[in-house]
Amino acid sequence: MKRALLLPLFLAASVRLFAADEPHLTILKAGPTGEVASLAEAREVRAVFSEPMVVIGRIPKPLEVPWFHIAPQLKGTFRWSGTTTLIFTPDPKVALPFATRYEVTIDPAAKAISGRTLDRAYTFSFVTPTVQLRRTNWYRKDGAGDAPIVIALWFNQPVDGATLASHLQLRTLKHEFKTPQIPAMDRLRASDPAGVAAFEAKVARARQAAESDGDPVLSFVASQWDRKRFPATPELVVLETRPGVPPETNLQVYLDDQLARSDKNVRTGRAQTFTIELEPALFVDRIECVTACNAEVSNSIIFRGRRGGIEYAKFKKAIHVADITDAAHEVAVAPAPDHQQPEWAMHMRGYSFDSLGYSLLPAHTYSVRVDSTLEAEDGQTLDHPWMAIVEYGHLTAFTSFGDGHGVWESSGGPLLPFHSRNFRSVQQWLSPIGIEQLLPTILDLEKVAFHKAPGTVPTDRKLNPVADKTQSYGLDLSPVRAGQGSGIVWVAIKAGEPIPRALRYDDDITATIVQVTNLGLSIKDSPQNTVVLVTRLDDAAPVAGARVSIRTVDNKIFWSGLTDERGLAVAPNTDLRMKRGPMPATGDGEGEDFEGGWQALEKLHFIVTAEKDGDIAYAASDWHQGISPWDFSVNFNLSEAEPLLRGSVFTDRGVYKLGEEVHAKAMLRSDTPTGIQLLPPNTKVEILVHDSHDKEVDKRTVTVNEWSSAEWTMRVPTDGVLGSYRIDASVQGQQLTTGGNFLVAAYRRPDFRVDVTLTSPSTLAGTKLTGAIAGRYLFGGAMSSRPVKWTYARIPFDDVP
Repeated sequence: MKRALLLPLFLAASVRLFAADEPHLTILKAGPTGEVASLAEAREVRAVFSEPMVVIGRIPKPLEVPWFHIAPQLKGTFRWSGTTTLIFTPDPKVALPFATRYEVTIDPAAKAISGRTLDRAYTFSFVTPTVQLRRTNWYRKDGAGDAPIVIALWFNQPVDGATLASHLQLRTLKHEFKTPQIPAMDRLRASDPAGVAAFEAKVARARQAAESDGDPVLSFVASQWDRKRFPATPELVVLETRPGVPPETNLQVYLDDQLARSDKNVRTGRAQTFTIELEPALFVDRIECVTACNAEVSNSIIFRGRRGGIEYAKFKKAIHVADITDAAHEVAVAPAPDHQQPEWAMHMRGYSFDSLGYSLLPAHTYSVRVDSTLEAEDGQTLDHPWMAIVEYGHLTAFTSFGDGHGVWESSGGPLLPFHSRNFRSVQQWLSPIGIEQLLPTILDLEKVAFHKAPGTVPTDRKLNPVADKTQSYGLDLSPVRAGQGSGIVWVAIKAGEPIPRALRYDDDITATIVQVTNLGLSIKDSPQNTVVLVTRLDDAAPVAGARVSIRTVDNKIFWSGLTDERGLAVAPNTDLRMKRGPMPATGDGEGEDFEGGWQALEKLHFIVTAEKDGDIAYAASDWHQGISPWDFSVNFNLSEAEPLLRGSVFTDRGVYKLGEEVHAKAMLRSDTPTGIQLLPPNTKVEILVHDSHDKEVDKRTVTVNEWSSAEWTMRVPTDGVLGSYRIDASVQGQQLTTGGNFLVAAYRRPDFRVDVTLTSPSTLAGTKLTGAIAGRYLFGGAMSSRPVKWTYARIPFDDVP
């Protein structure tokens, strides 16, 4: 068990060495200076001298420093950090005032241990925080679009409205305004010219509000406001404007550079501005699609806005949809009456036709109108009608054949099905594959994601599509199976011409390798062995006497054998999956992206084939969808098939000074698939030691003894850095590294020592321990009648020892 030493520490201060002819003491730096950001920064006033001012161990308590002065006067205490840094701490019970300038003077009487003094007084000053506006917020008082605006101003310190009155201006600020559009403006102009005029008038009002710049906005300090929204605090000032500030206006809060709480306080010395962006004027911002739209894709009408949205029920009432595919016979379209909208989506800035309950058809054209009476949740109304014409094309044309690998039960007949929608023609390829060409073909197709056709001549095929309906077609495998009931076929399809107004999903070739078979393979592989189960697909009966082969990516047979009466074959020593090098330096690597992680499963490493009475089937090592270890909450790391280095590295003490010797010991084990083992005697272990700046400070090779442990001695560099040092141990041929750490610190001799003695009748786990705690002063005196605080902690470890 490690024993931690509790030692008082102090910060090591840099000591400047002076030549004998330097006559005066100097101050290297002092602070704070200038305006501080918070009162906490003024809670320590420091001065760093050029040479030692005190002798450690002889500093009186309380400390008096008659040559240090601060004005206005502050009560507080002094302390030395090291021998050169003097720190003055104001009384924490007394609150420091804001916006106050403090002048600090250090008299020439300040004297170092050497006897040197300052040649003149040293002065510096700092200012506690002046009045600063931190943030703003606002709301409309009565909810209407032109109602008074209540503006909350939060400052960094208590401020009252009377103080702000002569220093604050509220004025408009110009910003960019993007003119909204009505997609079906011509149709709206013909059917509702008054509605178009209302739209143009509203655009003009919104543009005028957006372009207003520098106009004063009348306001006053409010005494009443929503205190749940803005709880009253001394730092809060609330303004209220007069009515008539329209949406789309930006306001600027301007505070001049003379702001101060009173004549006794320091003024800010700089102007402050904050921009308040009021709500935008209510317009339809856009509709996502109006031409060649896909009825399978959501199409939303979206409004401009930043605060709130449109209530679902109000928008559903205000929107009207009509089918105008036949211009002579327009038909109103009603949403589904039983459509349900989730509660979280009832106050949105936009809604899709689907969310409103409309089922719009492909190859149809619709007119969409939104009433001028639509009201938003911020109180604004649309004030003009909005209209769009939405044209939908046919549904996306596609062929669904499946790319990669496929299994077609031989009992299903010679027609292999595929699906198509809205295509008039396809090209199709068929090519048989022998067992020797199977693996090279798979690897070749994987390079192009199975978007490649065989070298045979394609067949052009006409389809008879019913518009927007997914239909099934059969691909006859008889020509390449030569009358056999089974076989492996490379099949490819390329979509041809779609019907008019139908988008193409993909122009590429889609290919698959289909095994027509009645054999099913179930495989479980590990570095130690691989188990293969062969069964019938039609009745799940085990198949005895099937020839099972494992082929590696070089198309060589790694192992071959026959299944027994249970349909099982076992191949030994099947360490076939990829290894990507050593695991990370620390940790167990679970879930990491390195050799042995999920990428080792994703890549093809081998295939397993089975043959019986002319029937053949295969399975690839990357077929694991739905049966991966993490699907069952099992950690997976293929690198654990290799020996893993386990153990601990520790030192004789917990803390060292610079230049001291460190006695270290390593206890190591090899975690193998067959269990934990000792490393062989004289196994070489590489030791690396890094300091707290990650600089290598020691490197050596040690050998383990017959107990698989090693020990050595190193020395902390005399010019090293303080902090935690890390020891890493690694062994060639072993994954992972193990290690430990120790602390390097500067510390002075402690005043006292505490010893804990634990005794027990045995060393077995679970035995009761008896502890005795003894404390004594190091100068020999007893620590009688002193307050004692002690803690006991029990820490469980669940890692591998």
